[in-house]
Amino acid sequence: MKDEKPVYTDAIPPSNRKSFAFSFLCAHVTSSSSSLHRNTEFEAAAALVKTFTKNPTNDEKLALYAYYKQATVGDNTTAAPGMFDLTGKAKWNAWNAKKGVSTEDAMKAYIAEVEKQKAVYA
Repeated sequence: MKDEKPVYTDAIPPSNRKSFAFSFLCAHVTSSSSSLHRNTEFEAAAALVKTFTKNPTNDEKLALYAYYKQATVGDNTTAAPGMFDLTGKAKWNAWNAKKGVSTEDAMKAYIAEVEKQKAVYA
């Protein structure tokens, strides 16, 4: 068993192994740091909304809610609320309309919406 070499080393010539490993690591770190930066921005935007001194309109609140839920939970798979739960139905419809939007895109849209609302309500 000791004499066996890992299978992956056959695919990369010996002269390129260190270079390949370094490139792979750099690409992974860059991707991770970009994602980490986006998460930090998203969390900061969520905290900023709580400091607004004026109330956004219901439609603006629904936009924030929908992007926040899509970014943090993903696609809406919950059952629709009953017909007498008007607030719940509005929130469910807003979130459900974002079905298929990626986490990354939902975070970007949420951050952009917060920036837009900040000018008016902060």
